[in-house]
Amino acid sequence: MLGHKENKNCFKSTITSNSGEKERVMKKTLIYTLSASALTALTMGGLLVVNANAASVGVAKSDAKVAFTTPTTPLTPLDPGTGTNPVTPSTPGDTNTPGTVADGQGLSLDYVPNLNFGTHVVPTATTTYSAWNLTDGTNPLPLYMQVSDYRAANTGWSVSVKEEGNFTSASGSALAGNTLTLGNSANAVVNAHNIAADLPSTGIVVNTAEQVVFAASANKGLGSNLLDFGGTTANTAKDPDNSAQTVDPAVTLNVLGGSATGTGYSTTLDWTLYNAPAMG
Repeated sequence: MLGHKENKNCFKSTITSNSGEKERVMKKTLIYTLSASALTALTMGGLLVVNANAASVGVAKSDAKVAFTTPTTPLTPLDPGTGTNPVTPSTPGDTNTPGTVADGQGLSLDYVPNLNFGTHVVPTATTTYSAWNLTDGTNPLPLYMQVSDYRAANTGWSVSVKEEGNFTSASGSALAGNTLTLGNSANAVVNAHNIAADLPSTGIVVNTAEQVVFAASANKGLGSNLLDFGGTTANTAKDPDNSAQTVDPAVTLNVLGGSATGTGYSTTLDWTLYNAPAMG
């Protein structure tokens, strides 16, 4: 009962101190009630609309702007597995830096791979060797190429590849009858704009004639586009003659038995970027 009596006295002292206090309390209560009602109306009714009976006093104008620049140089290569994070790909055992191309207007060939097929005992029978995977310095990466298109026209592009000549040794002897294949070329990483480039239906046997390896028709291939020749790193395998290296089984060099001697052979691949789609 004592607790009940104290509560009752406290309640009386709040509302009966004088009439002015009572009036102020009532006003506050009314204001709070109206504010809560207004908030409820805003929450339940959504956006406010102009009163149909209101007359316009005038219009004040302001600006809203945004601007963009077009890349004029080759862009940084991206992770061929995701097409997002920048990486620095390199070919194990090859210190040469592959070339890049840019038209200065937003179209660029950002990355093409050097190919290293390893060191092997001279084959007596026809043998196929797989190219070593790329690396980012820590992890293996699939062999890939990257094209970026940030031109406003978005008219399409294409890239061809060819050998400048046969694999030859430092003394000039040719590795006759070899076949270089860029296979599994249906593995494109869809760019951020989700507009995929065009792909050849099969792999390419590279020779001295230009062949289109990657392309985009008009209104496709905007942004950075990556073509993984070997798919993902899940497709890698160990090089049987170089156990420290993994290889890409989709990129191969077929060497005829008896055509090689105990030396190294090399060739140069030409990757040509065009500012229009492929024909055919």
